[in-house]
Amino acid sequence: MIVVLDLETTWLNAKKDKIIEIALVKFDEKTFDVIDEYSTLINPEIHIPELNSSITNIYDIDVSNSPLWWDIREKISEFIWECPVLWHNVYFDTGFLEEKWITLEDNIILDTFLMANFLVIGEKSLSLEYLCKHFWIKFSWAHRALNDTKATLYLYEKLIKKIQKLPLKNTKILYYLLNNSSDIGLHYILDTYFLKESTCTKEEDFVVCLEEIFPKTKKYEKIHTKDISIEKEMSTFFESWKLEWRENQKLMSKIIQDTIDWEKFSLIEAPTGIWKTFAYLLPSILHSLNTWEQIFVSTSTKALQDRIYFKDQKFLQKNLPHTFSYSKLKGKRNYIWLSSFINFISQEEKYSIQRASFMCKITTWLSKTANGELDELDYYGQEFLFIREINADDAFTFSSDNNYEDREFAIRARRQAKKTNVVVINNNILFQDIDGDNSILSKVENLIIDEAHNLEDVVTKSLQKSY
Repeated sequence: MIVVLDLETTWLNAKKDKIIEIALVKFDEKTFDVIDEYSTLINPEIHIPELNSSITNIYDIDVSNSPLWWDIREKISEFIWECPVLWHNVYFDTGFLEEKWITLEDNIILDTFLMANFLVIGEKSLSLEYLCKHFWIKFSWAHRALNDTKATLYLYEKLIKKIQKLPLKNTKILYYLLNNSSDIGLHYILDTYFLKESTCTKEEDFVVCLEEIFPKTKKYEKIHTKDISIEKEMSTFFESWKLEWRENQKLMSKIIQDTIDWEKFSLIEAPTGIWKTFAYLLPSILHSLNTWEQIFVSTSTKALQDRIYFKDQKFLQKNLPHTFSYSKLKGKRNYIWLSSFINFISQEEKYSIQRASFMCKITTWLSKTANGELDELDYYGQEFLFIREINADDAFTFSSDNNYEDREFAIRARRQAKKTNVVVINNNILFQDIDGDNSILSKVENLIIDEAHNLEDVVTKSLQKSY
């Protein structure tokens, strides 16, 4: 049996603030059926702040006739007894319990937050409420203890079933990482829910499994199509989508076309709503198809870089009558470095729960990512320190001595950037490449700088020189 527990408190400081509500639900670890439950309001003997009451909907009058903590402490201890205890983001509640003389040193601790951290990849939040929405768990009246405990129980069930549905190669990887953790809660999950055939106990077997989940290298080639009428193709594109082909768009696209054709320089300031991205991408792509020349688009932010790559170019690829190739390139530290990640895994014989959760998160993400960019994920607490140890910001990444050279995302991104019709980069890379001795970009003949209004600041920051 497992006991899921939740507290509501007067505020956040375990040494000063008080518990105003507690809920415990005991359930079967295999069937997830509720066996017993207990909840009560608690008189904290201090005023409940109005802000807290607005969140929990618990006011002074509600707790005035409720039992004191010391009247129910023994009952709570007996309810929990030696059962594993389940929370969502465990560290907050345990501090309050320890202050109230309930220690759980001998209990197995399970945390749905750390489980979701490696099982629910790419979500904006790992809050209990957000995860319940993700799994379509009914969750009403949040921040009341009994509702939160039952929501945590249902979330735990969903996460366990997600583990059991993972492909065998993924479960082997997770088994190895969790089995090498020092946390007894993770070992409890392994012993209770993992099938024996999903085990992977040797490091060499784990590395083989890890190599298998790396996506195969994409092959990009510049595509060439002669005699494309750029103006005609652009008009046809807008007409096919019943979009207004406005004079400002025509003018901007014509300026872009003439600038590239005649090897000129142009500085364009355009109003909002002109579809500037399409106004420069369309003539640029068509020019590349006509001439074999590459087009580089440089942005001031990685967010804009990703939007152009994932949204705008994908849309054009789907709707233009001509196929073209495109890629993007970021700085080395944006990419995971496989050989460094394997070293990171080998550094400690037994991992902390945070380190184990982080490594499981990275390996789960690796089976899905196409670009290997670490900023595709969100990070919490110690994870910001961990990512420094696994990124590709090291000269050895690009050394011939790197046994994983063909699998490294940073290397693949550089190679792709030399072959595609359009390459989306950012200003940091552009100016570091111009300033550095070893160029990673091929010859830049056609360059579009988007959002050039803060260029001086970007150059100063990226080169650490004043301009």
